[in-house]
Amino acid sequence: MPSSDHLELQKRLRPGMASYPVLTGILGAYADDIVIDRDVILLGHTPSIAPKAYCHTLYPPLPPNSPVIENSGGHLPAEILLLLRMMNGARLFWSSVDLWGFRYAGDEWVQPAYDIIKENATYPRDGFIAFASTGCGDTAWLNTVTLEIELVATDNGLPTVKFRSIDEWLANEKADSDESIK
Repeated sequence: MPSSDHLELQKRLRPGMASYPVLTGILGAYADDIVIDRDVILLGHTPSIAPKAYCHTLYPPLPPNSPVIENSGGHLPAEILLLLRMMNGARLFWSSVDLWGFRYAGDEWVQPAYDIIKENATYPRDGFIAFASTGCGDTAWLNTVTLEIELVATDNGLPTVKFRSIDEWLANEKADSDESIK
């Protein structure tokens, strides 16, 4: 019988299983090594890196009727809103990927490092929404028409690589992560 922690992980991932099969598969693969601390899901304990290191950190999702989401002014595409309903930001692959979410007054432990609305207001780009950053300094931008992902170098603002979808990009990040730990 699944533990309450396993059931909570399944509950959070369920909304994205059809749209994000790679992401939910990656996270589900770590379900046997799960800790929930103040609603933050930690997956893949890796004491060889550090005593409290985890491969993935998922911040608690915002409720669908959250005023934070409703006050975003309709600027976020459905693909990003779905991620936020699964998790309000995450750190994946030992912080190689930061998925952004909403920051708010309250416990810092349960919040993502970057606020998706603030970052997009600070660095606007027509037809795109920035929603993540990588450990090598690139920003992930979602094309709001084609839903393709462009990684853009922070130092020069130029695209470095494109992917057909968020899931394809995360599959690539997983392959890079797997290669780096060999």
